[in-house]
Amino acid sequence: SIASQLRGTLLDTLEYDRSIKDAKQKGEKPPKIDHSLEAMLPVVRGELPLKIHAHRADDIMTALRIAKEFNLKITLDHFTEGYMIIDRIKPCIDELNAGIIIGPLLHERSKPEVRNRSLTSARTLFDNGVKFAIMTDHPVVPVQYLPVCAALAVREGLPEDVALEAITINAARIAGIDSRVGSLEVGKDADIAIFEGNPLRDIQCRTKAVFVGGKQVVGE
Repeated sequence: SIASQLRGTLLDTLEYDRSIKDAKQKGEKPPKIDHSLEAMLPVVRGELPLKIHAHRADDIMTALRIAKEFNLKITLDHFTEGYMIIDRIKPCIDELNAGIIIGPLLHERSKPEVRNRSLTSARTLFDNGVKFAIMTDHPVVPVQYLPVCAALAVREGLPEDVALEAITINAARIAGIDSRVGSLEVGKDADIAIFEGNPLRDIQCRTKAVFVGGKQVVGE
């Protein structure tokens, strides 16, 4: 199974990491580079999160169990059935500080894993105190429809300010770049989009101006 393969890779990486550290400590020649495991070193060392794509409830629970076993930083991407078991897994999510990224919301139920996709998922997570980001899984759903996905979640009961956070600061926090982007604060990169109205309320709302690095690139 995928879970077994993942555990095997993590165990191999831990052993590879130990051999590197032991060789360095003893002043010996490091082991031969294993390119298949090099990419996993930042994961087992806690330097980078392991991004886990999981739709089904059982896969989400397996991912959390493995993350806890190996003390990993993780993001759970899609999280399609997560709303169905949120009361059971929230303590583990909180303990691991796992990044929850839901979506895409604006697509058909194209495979069995997404048959329980629900636009109420975001509201359920919010009601249970779980912070999350919303994604489109571009190019599955083009990224320009991200405000539409957020607006649909608002239609189903998600507070508007929470929906805005889900496509701005929460996404930046999960990506680990919130010190630079995600909110309007002094010292952050001046990447700003200005709309004619509220894009979460009016689908006909147009972009009036865009600033990248403080320089206007769209608009007069």
